[in-house]
Amino acid sequence: MNSYYSIRNVLEKGNRGQVIVLVAGIIIVILLTILMVLLINGETSNDNKQNEGGNVEMVQNGATISTDYNENHEYTLNEYLPWTNYDYLEDGSGVEVKYNIEENTAIPKGIVVTVSGCDEEVNKTNANAYLSTIPVDLDDYEISYIVEECER
Repeated sequence: MNSYYSIRNVLEKGNRGQVIVLVAGIIIVILLTILMVLLINGETSNDNKQNEGGNVEMVQNGATISTDYNENHEYTLNEYLPWTNYDYLEDGSGVEVKYNIEENTAIPKGIVVTVSGCDEEVNKTNANAYLSTIPVDLDDYEISYIVEECER
């Protein structure tokens, strides 16, 4: 006597309930697999989008920003904005700078202000005060802010 089950045997014996449960189970497994693949691809796509330019991020207002070099970007503020994040002012005064200002290379006229989260409002105010001292009309520029974790 042959004890293995086949779909034909199940159907011949009138156990259609078992077949329906088996088919439903297979369909559920296939749908779950497809869902997992879509979720994984969606997360990978978002990670790639954020890492495309190296330093491309989405900020609170939804503006895309990048501080990486972009050969197509017309740099208009190079002589006024620092290239690196200084811990102290260049004049040697020893005053700690808790913000960094760079051009946003993802858009034609943009500025990215990165501030420390230790005293966010004071650092934003100081960065804006510095921006007001440069001899360039910044009315046409879009300013984006990034708040970093406080380093103590």
